[in-house]
Amino acid sequence: MHVGHIRSTIIGETLARMLEFANVEVLRRNHVGDWGTQSFYKASKIKFDDENSCFKVKAQQAVVRLQGESFYNPYIPPVLEELKNKGLIMESNGAQGNTAVYLQYAHARICSIIQKADKDIEEMKTKASITFVHADERALGLHLIRFQEVVEQACADLFPHYLCDYLYSLSEAFSKFYASCQVVGSPEETSRLLLCHATAVVMRQCFNLLGITPVCKL
Repeated sequence: MHVGHIRSTIIGETLARMLEFANVEVLRRNHVGDWGTQSFYKASKIKFDDENSCFKVKAQQAVVRLQGESFYNPYIPPVLEELKNKGLIMESNGAQGNTAVYLQYAHARICSIIQKADKDIEEMKTKASITFVHADERALGLHLIRFQEVVEQACADLFPHYLCDYLYSLSEAFSKFYASCQVVGSPEETSRLLLCHATAVVMRQCFNLLGITPVCKL
């Protein structure tokens, strides 16, 4: 099964998660591949499971030949060395751009800030509230409260990429806040830790709806 067969399944899973989150009753049905492909898989599965058949071994060998990555392994080091000598290799200083890695990096950074503070967030939530002193704090807060609106629009239009765009712009808003507002050790530490926590909660919810497992360390 190639990526084309599972693309609709992945998108469908995201749509189902979004609609269920919006309290819509979802009936999940999965139709994989082109018409007739399922019948072929069903027939081949019988041969694949037959211990006396060589079909399984031949199928596995065919997959290895089709993938063919091992063929290129000996050629990779010389190519890298040539690129290095020509100054065409650049060391990455961190994930940037509208990519899943960049989004995970932003979430991991928030987790690191909260861990470094070593404070009981749940206790802080009962005794303090978020106050906005800096413009970038306010911008981040305003972006957070748009979450429900974005989910509703994504469900109405059946466009999960709305969530992707929102998650990216949220990561950008947090990066600006982080660059301009000291969190740990500042007079506004409690409020800003709560803002970081709120951002992480919304990011994790977005990840969950998109079927992505958030990480706390990269």
